[in-house]
Amino acid sequence: MVRGGRRSDARSGSILCEDRRVTASEVWTRIQAQLTPEVVAVATAHDLADRLAVGLQAIRERWPGSPAIGDGFIAYLAQRLASQPDLDGALPRLRIDDLFLAWWAGSGDPHGIIAFEAALAEDLRRVASRFRHIPADELRQVLRIKLFV
Repeated sequence: MVRGGRRSDARSGSILCEDRRVTASEVWTRIQAQLTPEVVAVATAHDLADRLAVGLQAIRERWPGSPAIGDGFIAYLAQRLASQPDLDGALPRLRIDDLFLAWWAGSGDPHGIIAFEAALAEDLRRVASRFRHIPADELRQVLRIKLFV
């Protein structure tokens, strides 16, 4: 099935990665290659491979037109895992789809920024309402500059 230029197959759980179909376990293998054995052991103890499969499925469902999972996101995820001072405490809260959204929007892709703003629209509205002396549009623009420029 092709959705928004991104191919997915819900039956096999495969995703498009660098112009070829891969499974979540193959993505996990590529992530592990960038981690120390200690980080891999903690991530494995928290069933990160299974959570990765769930997260990749959520990405396909939430943003069918998003970029294919590739080296950029894999490196981003590996770096985030490796830099966690308390990985054991952080992994239960890890949301692969939210991390993907942060990576996608942070890459400067206009579609990623739109998806980020849509996903956080209610939060952004609440924050903007606290700053009554600054017009909401101006505050959103300042936030875009701080986050994405």
